[in-house]
Amino acid sequence: MGLLGLAGASALAGCASGTQTPPSASASGDAPAAKAPERIIDVHAHLLPGTMNADYVAWLDETKTMEDGPSFLWTNTAFEDVENHVSEMDRFGIDAEVVTFSSNVPNILKAAEAKGLDGTGALQALNDGLHEISKASDGRIVTCSWIDPTQPETAVSEMDRMAEKGTKAFGVLTGYRFGGGGHYLDHPSFEPFWAEANKLKLPVFTHFSTRFPINDPDSPLTGFSTENVQNGGVSVLVENTVSAVRLVYSGYLDKYDDLRIVLGQLGGFFPWMFGRYELMYGLYSGNGDKQGVDYKNPDNLDTYLRNLKDYARFFYLDSHSMSVEDVALAQQIMGTDHVMFGSDYPITSAELGREQPLKSLEGLPADQQLREDFYHAAAENLLGI
Repeated sequence: MGLLGLAGASALAGCASGTQTPPSASASGDAPAAKAPERIIDVHAHLLPGTMNADYVAWLDETKTMEDGPSFLWTNTAFEDVENHVSEMDRFGIDAEVVTFSSNVPNILKAAEAKGLDGTGALQALNDGLHEISKASDGRIVTCSWIDPTQPETAVSEMDRMAEKGTKAFGVLTGYRFGGGGHYLDHPSFEPFWAEANKLKLPVFTHFSTRFPINDPDSPLTGFSTENVQNGGVSVLVENTVSAVRLVYSGYLDKYDDLRIVLGQLGGFFPWMFGRYELMYGLYSGNGDKQGVDYKNPDNLDTYLRNLKDYARFFYLDSHSMSVEDVALAQQIMGTDHVMFGSDYPITSAELGREQPLKSLEGLPADQQLREDFYHAAAENLLGI
């Protein structure tokens, strides 16, 4: 299904596309109960090959860096324990998980280099190790390949190398700091990465970098870990949102029509921005008419005026850390085949990321196709699994 219009209060999403809106949950409680989904695929899990995580934790202890947040986030032995991942999937009735990458991967690679690998060797050790785990898992563990778009030539060659091996997707961060500033995924130097992803027709999983905090250094907040909580609670969602919106307005999605981009945490605020951008489109198109600007012609990218909701089809969202109400609304806005279950295991514990959400998500509307899309079909179609 494509972009879905909303009624009533949900009309903030913008104009309806004419496709059927998923049914709402029955307020009377007498709606027929939905059957359990045929499968469950978790599209947001974290795993590293060999001793890469242990080496990284030792590197954190040595360097005392706090770039990736408190070190306790990374000490769980499940980051390297394939058997644990399989047993935890079994415990919650999950058939498969997609291993993606977190904000700490650049420093994981630095730790590998400190152990004697060069940059290319560290990158290939990560991707090859994960690929071997996937091959040995009988379909239970699907792995992405890490790509660094800040190194365009290396990025393209690694994409091609892993595509030949059969990788299902690529993984990047939503933003990077280099050259004295912070840059999102629309940076001009990243175009070779996007062009190659488009050519290979493989999806791109994004993850916030945590490098764009929203804070006031002159007025720090009080309380235990408050600044970390605010960075993880709102800054990273803004980073997700800004990165996605800038990709739309950069013109990359006009040039590369086969891109498919996965955003974590329901894309931050991305789905909820469509109404605001619909208003902005109306305001500025009216001004364009008055000035005689050729803003409707997509062949003239210098003056083309985009409407955010028209690009929803490029984006897929995972549900990690969001409420059942958020997920249901995102399905209405984005389409049921663009929202998928994600847990963030083991950064987020199995109880917080899987047990509690799977229980609360039983409150989704009792439409069977909606549930099949969310729990497995959208991921299967996206990844070809």
